[in-house]
Amino acid sequence: MKRLFLGLAITLLLHGCDNSSDDGDVVVIPPPDDNPTKPALDYSNTGDKYLPGVRAVVAQIHDFLDTLPDCNDNPAGMENADLCDTGEYSIQEVLFPDAQKVGEVRWWSSQKMVNDVTISRQANSGAELSNPKVLLIDSGVASAALRYPQRMLAMYDWVFETEDNTLRVGYQHTTATVQTSKARYQIRAEILGKTDAFVPSTELTRELDRTRFAKLPTDYNGDTHGSLTLNLLADYIPAAEFVTLDSFGKIVFPDQVLCSLSDTVVDSYVDYTISVLTDIIERHHIDYVNLSAGLIKQDFKDKLLGVCRLQSYESKDVLRLQQAYTRILVGIANQTVLVQAGPNGAAYRMTTSEDGQDPASEYYADCMDIDNRFRTGYLIQSYLNDGSLPVLPSEGVSYSNGYDDLVKPSQLEIKGCVDGYFNTGWRENYADLPSFGHYPILYGEDGTNAGPMSSMKTSFISGVGIAYIEYIARTRDISRSDALKSLKERKVDADTPWLMDPMRHAELPVCVDFPDACENWDSFSL
Repeated sequence: MKRLFLGLAITLLLHGCDNSSDDGDVVVIPPPDDNPTKPALDYSNTGDKYLPGVRAVVAQIHDFLDTLPDCNDNPAGMENADLCDTGEYSIQEVLFPDAQKVGEVRWWSSQKMVNDVTISRQANSGAELSNPKVLLIDSGVASAALRYPQRMLAMYDWVFETEDNTLRVGYQHTTATVQTSKARYQIRAEILGKTDAFVPSTELTRELDRTRFAKLPTDYNGDTHGSLTLNLLADYIPAAEFVTLDSFGKIVFPDQVLCSLSDTVVDSYVDYTISVLTDIIERHHIDYVNLSAGLIKQDFKDKLLGVCRLQSYESKDVLRLQQAYTRILVGIANQTVLVQAGPNGAAYRMTTSEDGQDPASEYYADCMDIDNRFRTGYLIQSYLNDGSLPVLPSEGVSYSNGYDDLVKPSQLEIKGCVDGYFNTGWRENYADLPSFGHYPILYGEDGTNAGPMSSMKTSFISGVGIAYIEYIARTRDISRSDALKSLKERKVDADTPWLMDPMRHAELPVCVDFPDACENWDSFSL
């Protein structure tokens, strides 16, 4: 094992500037302009047509369900019984039939420094801003992606390998498949995927007759982290287009890299990773990168002791890995707006131990301020406006004003690792909340990937942050980076995040594009 990693380190040192391979296997993925283009987004249900447009699609779904037999009652021989069968659907074939074939990988096996790159398009502002393009680094996006064929620009898988003691990192067109009943596929891809109406998950939740789905077998396919986030982004930013990178839900450090404990191997992997992300960002003109909460000290410790089977390690080894991960985040934020969920756990403590090496905080990268990165948290209580809780003004309020009751303990502890808390409109034991009044969640029972949320998680709130930044950029005629900067400047100090309620004040892109979708929000917001 030690010989492998030593050889890997030596190979990287000797070939660190080689951007090709001897066997010519570096495959160039054509840029978007060389691929078939998708029609521009043009929703038909603008203005006062919003709800009628949604209800027309819902009626189409209901009519379709009425033609099906009861799939749970031996439907063999009955009309349309084949729609009860399970099918497997390739995302690449369904959404990108004319794209380059699956399996061809764009590899990096060289050092490519991009930390100082700044993409000039970020200077665009206001009316000059194009439809926002979001890179979603997450896992399990495939099921929800079926609903947005015109909004998915590309979907990639993260790949890495060590071969002949050489580390390579790259990406390829997705190999993901979705296994679901043919009936649910019909609803997601053929009805929701082909409508020209704007049909958000939250409105589906309110309008659909769930009892009609009882005839379908239970299917939880798609109840995944990435699909939750994709649905939220699609709801709150109707003009957004998406590129996804399936990287197991986060930036991954392969076991081979971690277990080597080699500065050369770790640094090379970080350089390659930044190069891969840079290529995707530049290729698709990405405006935002959405990332969940990051890797913490305990993640690295568990790997070193468990997977690597080390008997012991030094604190400086863990710190070195934390610093390497931080460099990846900085590499992203140097190029485009990075919005990341704040950590969901221990208190913010960026102090160091006596040796000056090992930060006491588990959340080293998450709790470090990085330019052009916005870290999000959420408020959990959103009672009806009966005077029991204060109303957050449009400009928001400083956390120091004393709103501890609005933040659950785990969120309160991370206030030094969060730039802003958002009211999501979610509350326990919710009643009939208005449109968008509760979080859109994949709900396997109905096949539409929409349903009420019974709990909130930190990692899903980053999409609200992106939506709010986009709203500020467009309405104030400034660049997206400047919009993010203006939000961060509201903070009094590192331990005093800003509390915001864009829902109450209709300060999200969906409220601009579809004003009636946001009616009555102030009846349940803070």
